[in-house]
Amino acid sequence: MNRLKSLREKRNKTQQDIADFLNVTQKAVSFYELGQRDIPNETLQKLADYFRVSTDYILGRDEPPKKSIIGGIVGMIAALSPEKQEQAASYIAFLANEDKTI
Repeated sequence: MNRLKSLREKRNKTQQDIADFLNVTQKAVSFYELGQRDIPNETLQKLADYFRVSTDYILGRDEPPKKSIIGGIVGMIAALSPEKQEQAASYIAFLANEDKTI
């Protein structure tokens, strides 16, 4: 499951971070990444939602997701602290409101 590891590392997450999110052990995440254990369907769906990719992509059946400006921004905001997320949302609201007044 090299894609799972790649997705995790791109988000600067540890195996323990993902394990906590999935409510499994770090060892289970390691097994998933190494392909030594099949990922249960419910867990696979949670991972796809978390990383905003298809389940097929995680399983290696699909091409890498195409980057979009919106997807990139969402990913950056998701990586911020809650306080910084609020600041980003306020700024985006400001920009959107500014467009309406032009």
